[in-house]
Amino acid sequence: MKKYLTCLIAVLLTLGVFAGCGGNAGGGEKIDPNRTQITVAMKNDPAEKLIMNAFKAAFEEENPDIQIIVETTVGTDYVQTVFNYAVSEFPDILWTSGDYHSTVSAAGKFEDLRPYYDRDIPDWQEKYHPASMSTTKINAADESIWFAPRDFNQLVVFYNKNAFEAAKQLDPSIKDPNDPSYYENGRTGWTWAEFKDTVKKFRALQLAGSKGEALTRNSVAVLGGFTWNVSSYTILRGFGGDVFDEEGNVVMDSANAMRAYNEMIEFVKNNYTTSNNAAFNNKLAAMEFGVRTNVISMEKLNFDVAPFPIMEVPVIGSGCSGYAMSASCEHKEEAWKFLKFIISREGQEIFGQTKASVPCLTELLYDEDAAWRKSTPDINNDAFVARADDALNLNFASEVAPKNQSAVVQEYNNFFFSLNNEKKYQTEEGLASLVSSYMKKIADAANAA
Repeated sequence: MKKYLTCLIAVLLTLGVFAGCGGNAGGGEKIDPNRTQITVAMKNDPAEKLIMNAFKAAFEEENPDIQIIVETTVGTDYVQTVFNYAVSEFPDILWTSGDYHSTVSAAGKFEDLRPYYDRDIPDWQEKYHPASMSTTKINAADESIWFAPRDFNQLVVFYNKNAFEAAKQLDPSIKDPNDPSYYENGRTGWTWAEFKDTVKKFRALQLAGSKGEALTRNSVAVLGGFTWNVSSYTILRGFGGDVFDEEGNVVMDSANAMRAYNEMIEFVKNNYTTSNNAAFNNKLAAMEFGVRTNVISMEKLNFDVAPFPIMEVPVIGSGCSGYAMSASCEHKEEAWKFLKFIISREGQEIFGQTKASVPCLTELLYDEDAAWRKSTPDINNDAFVARADDALNLNFASEVAPKNQSAVVQEYNNFFFSLNNEKKYQTEEGLASLVSSYMKKIADAANAA
């Protein structure tokens, strides 16, 4: 079966376009009345379809009495999508992630999986990475498990190897992001200062009208994704700032937070970065902040991966996605059987073959023979698990009332969008005004009745 699945995944990767599981995952799959149906709702996303195709094929081969019916009905507004489901149409299993689920979990839409883990995987606390498991909770005091995490995703730096080779010919002081000197004398990678120095040197070459991938005038040094909460919150915390303090007060105007904002503004104003999300894949950015899933879209690039730069506070944005079980699921044991398969070693190895992410099963993170590493043998896979102890839980609103968390996150995202896209806020006076305005918005959202 393993050989069959490897061939299946290879075919899916080659095709690159997915109509859905079995070719009919969008809702047209024929129902087999002799099997138990479990519906799975997921995003209409190529990587997600690839992953679910792999899980579905392997699970159904081992469990011919259960049919997995996949629906691509999860919209961009996750919480609203879930609350819009009619009771009679509520899926048995839903894709979710650590920064999406809290409001829905607290509303009773999801089944607490802790009893299933305790019953069938009593050593789950040792088996799965704690950073991934922590995201399954509503807050730090919560002992429930509201979804089964499938991956360990932390921020890394992708870089164009052709661009760096050409740049080093023009400026020999430029170092490769994985240069051995960054690992000498006990070091664990490059620092933010060294990363920024590389950015500046690349920009100088671009302004000089150099030729080559990511070296032309219309190129940038890095696709930083500063409006993406994984990047923005990592940088905010890396400079010593935060959104809330331990008492729940909004502290986005702290001196360290302001330094983080000004760092992002410097990158934007000097065209070190861009809002064009396709820049790296189109060879118009030398580097990109991203996660393992990005690998799927980089097949045509000569690229490698480096750990995220070490900041003043050594944190790396880390999150995970996975699958929750509906509290109203009629066939809970069958649904759990599918979830348990996904998080088993077999399921995690199948997951690894898709190239889409790093498994959350701890024993596979550093195993050189793990499928996720073998699927990309020519890149620095260690970067995806480097300094894993520095993993930063991205749910900064976890201590806010669950019903208000999504509103807080939305205001946070709006703040960083304005910061990075509206020039009037990229001055000292404009920034102060923006911070003041959003501190009130976030506080109001957090304290809403």
